Amino acid sequence: MIADNKSSSLKLLINKLVVNADRIEHSDRTVLAHLLGTYTILNELDANETVKMAGAFHNVYDTDKFKFGGDSSIGRHVLINHIGAKSENIVYLFSILNWKHFINCLPDDTLDDFGYYFHVRQHVDSMSFKFVVILFFANLIEQVDVIPSEKRKEFFALAVKYKALMTEKQFAIVASRLA
Repeated sequence: MIADNKSSSLKLLINKLVVNADRIEHSDRTVLAHLLGTYTILNELDANETVKMAGAFHNVYDTDKFKFGGDSSIGRHVLINHIGAKSENIVYLFSILNWKHFINCLPDDTLDDFGYYFHVRQHVDSMSFKFVVILFFANLIEQVDVIPSEKRKEFFALAVKYKALMTEKQFAIVASRLA
């Protein structure tokens, strides 16, 4: 659970940066609830503050699977000013994640560039890719109650394939929540 003062300040920041976050629907709840829920799950997964802040804003840019619609554009520089360059880069990478490549083409342990897994080709180091992986699964866990059981089984199998990029605790939590 997030400490009350952290939760309050995070809510204020999300509402400041994400227009209508408390009214836009996302997975049977509001975007605000989803973003705070993802942050909370990342906290349970012992993610560092960089990744947790990325989780709190992970879908402020449109992604393959979620389109904000309307006037939702937020400039990268604005987000950088509020959550820092490292967290914003994880948000950006999450937004350009090529789900097809991510799901179908598992990374080789010897890779030092994971740019293939993103729509915009660029160098992505292994640590940044690991951060996107844990954010990906935290995002799924936050929505698990609306994911059909067959799809959860597929995501569970995917988690097994990405196990090497998670800590033991992270994998245990991800696996138990997707099972």
